[in-house]
Formats: sequence, C-alpha cells, structure tokens
Amino acid sequence: MKEALVFRHENQGAASWGILLDSLEDDDPAVFIRSDLGDKSAERWEAWLERLSLCFVEIVLSESVQADGESCDFLDPDHDSIEVLEQTCGQLPFPAYPICEEEHPTRWFLGQDVLLRDDDGMAVLARAWTPEDLDRIRDLIPGNWLNDYR
Repeated sequence: MKEALVFRHENQGAASWGILLDSLEDDDPAVFIRSDLGDKSAERWEAWLERLSLCFVEIVLSESVQADGESCDFLDPDHDSIEVLEQTCGQLPFPAYPICEEEHPTRWFLGQDVLLRDDDGMAVLARAWTPEDLDRIRDLIPGNWLNDYR
C-alpha cells in the first residue's frame, strides 16, 4: 500500500489529498486523493492533479466558490444548464481533474465577473464579484439555484 504526506482534508472527512512519499524529492510532485470509504480495504490513492503547484491554485479557487455570502451560490444542473454554461462562459485554461476521470472531470469557467466550477456535471458553484453579477449568471444559466430568493 502506498503512503502519502497528507496536506488537506475535506471538511467532513470524506477525502484527503497528499503527495506520495516516494515522490517527495520531485520539484513539483503529482497530487493524489484518497476517499474515505466504509470498506477501508478498498481505499486507494488515486491521481488528482499532475502538479502540486496546480493543486494550490485549485485550493484557492475552490475555497472562493464555497465561501458563504451573498455573492456565492450552488446550482444542481441539468443538461440544459451545462450546455448554457459551456456556450456562454469561457473555460479557463486549468487542467480538468481528477486525472483518472475521463468522462466528467471538474472544469473551471469565467462568466462576466463570475467564477464558476462545474463539478462533473453534478453541481455548479459560482462566486461573483457582486450580488448583481451573481443574479445575472442565475438569469443566464437555467435551474434551481440554492440561494436565489428573488
């Protein structure tokens, strides 16, 4: 079983991120994720991002879209929502991840003053510059936005 230097835990304990111990000497080692499963024997370190430096950027981006406040929101998307997101917002030149996920990776987009993360087509998280910018993206991308009380 591979061992890793863990540097990040999901806030509910569902996953941990780390660098494999045998790659600690590398300049910018790959990052792996390990899900916390009921069957501990099934847990494995799986490829997440190719470089630690990219992971640090991902952490900052992820924390920003998950912050509390009137400029953040969550969408449970459908096919139409994802299609509108892809057509109206620019995909950022950040590698899709996790590495092992080929069909529905996590991707980042930028709309007009709004940062959006598409989590495998299962969720869209948004962080806007202002509440008005967030309302604009809510109007643009159809669906049930969690915190849209208008």
